[in-house]
Amino acid sequence: MFHSNRIFSQSLQNAYNNNRIEEMLSKIYLKSAITQPELATGAGNCLTYGLCSVQGWRRYQEDAHVAALDFDDQWSLFAVFDGHNGPEVALLARQRLPQMLRDNKCFIAGEIDRSLEQVFMAFDALLLTRTAHNQLFELRRSALGNENMSPNDKPGVSSGCTALVVLINRETDTVYVANIGDSRCVLSRSGKVTPMSTDHKPEDRPERKRIERAGGHIIDGRINGGLNLSRAFGDHQYKRNRLLLAEEQMVTSWPEIKVKQFKPKSGDFLVIACDGIWNTLSTNKVAKFVDKRLKSGRHQLTDICQQLTYRCMSPVLPIHGIGGDNMTCIIVRFDGQPSSSPSPSVSLSLSSMDR
Repeated sequence: MFHSNRIFSQSLQNAYNNNRIEEMLSKIYLKSAITQPELATGAGNCLTYGLCSVQGWRRYQEDAHVAALDFDDQWSLFAVFDGHNGPEVALLARQRLPQMLRDNKCFIAGEIDRSLEQVFMAFDALLLTRTAHNQLFELRRSALGNENMSPNDKPGVSSGCTALVVLINRETDTVYVANIGDSRCVLSRSGKVTPMSTDHKPEDRPERKRIERAGGHIIDGRINGGLNLSRAFGDHQYKRNRLLLAEEQMVTSWPEIKVKQFKPKSGDFLVIACDGIWNTLSTNKVAKFVDKRLKSGRHQLTDICQQLTYRCMSPVLPIHGIGGDNMTCIIVRFDGQPSSSPSPSVSLSLSSMDR
């Protein structure tokens, strides 16, 4: 009798747990994935790009992106912004950050690394202004609908986004990558794969040290049991220690910058993507996936981007999370060599607080 009661109690507990899981999943995922892609392509400055963004299983599309071949007379710009707890910070970053970079005095003077640092920090500070708050609220309302808004919503405080910005100068054959969060950029040259960004996670030693100095704790890989990123725009609930500078807070928007100068060959490429891609496939597997299809000559870049996003998307409800995120991918292919004077291959990393 005792044994039967124990089995019955366990069955009830399992049913309860299953109902809780279904309830939790229903708040995150749709009953079926939205697979209609947003596609874009372009060519110029000896570059060709393809882009695909898909909402997938998530209830809302929280990714945003920028693709500007003619960002100015020297530079092309590509960026991905991956929102969390709402799309509004990513959407505002797409709207405001490119122009802030164009107007930055250091950018105009050619101090690209310094300009990226200044603009990242300035945009994050902008989120605390009343004007930006109103813009964020309206962006959130537009994306989620009035019925899903709450008077307790605090856009930019309880929501945020990662950011990965890539600048390419074909005159000097220089690539700058500025990153906060866990989107990634990878360079493939003649089959050799080079990561151009580093994920920023709370359990990483330098990130953990900064978080703990700011008064935070790591619980199950999350800051104070909440955010599983250590650098992001927004999330100002983690940036309230008045004794510390902005770059010293538990979560910071100070970017890690990597620079590479090299003489590209036709067919070399960059993959720029949000973490929905990288959570499913490793950096090397993504590069091989793209390289194989480029070499076949049978696929347009948008086709490859779309194939990659569908490869990474779960075919069924993603109970364990893998393949259940929004998917955004940009492939930038180098076409020929425009520079009159070839550049040697140079690589360096300008890491966050080291300079």
